Amino acid sequence: MISRNRCSDSPNVHVSRLAFCCISSPLTATPPALAALPGANRTPAPARIRTVCRCGSLVRVDVTIWTTARDARAWLDAANGRGDTELTCRILKIGEEAGEVAAAWIGLLGQNPRKGVTHTREEVAAELADVAFTALVAIESLGLDAHSVLAACAGKVRSRTGGGMNRDDDADV
Repeated sequence: MISRNRCSDSPNVHVSRLAFCCISSPLTATPPALAALPGANRTPAPARIRTVCRCGSLVRVDVTIWTTARDARAWLDAANGRGDTELTCRILKIGEEAGEVAAAWIGLLGQNPRKGVTHTREEVAAELADVAFTALVAIESLGLDAHSVLAACAGKVRSRTGGGMNRDDDADV
């Protein structure tokens, strides 16, 4: 654990395990699509988290997420091009993934009496992660840096919710 008051030039590398969800699950992805994604067909390796100093505060950055979003965008660009129709499909893919979240939630609640309970909270969370990751790829496809866009969004939300750090934010930094 790194104290919030300490900021140095020495590299502070932390390792954490991520259950990483790509655009499609291994059960539904086409073999070429699955094979092209980083880490396909194997257990995710530990993701490196580096701590960097920005404006006097420590910020943890999971490099794996941002590089994988860029890699997925590049892979899609190479396979499908970068035209407006392709960009439209990438944006619509977010809605498709959101539908899978809805289906998983209905399955968790057992809403369909014919099927009963078919999903777990972990499966709902994995579907939500698919939505988030698909959105990051779409942002990168717009020619923008997903990390910067997401950081700006977090700042906007933080300012609406009272801003500033609370005690829980300091615990893991």
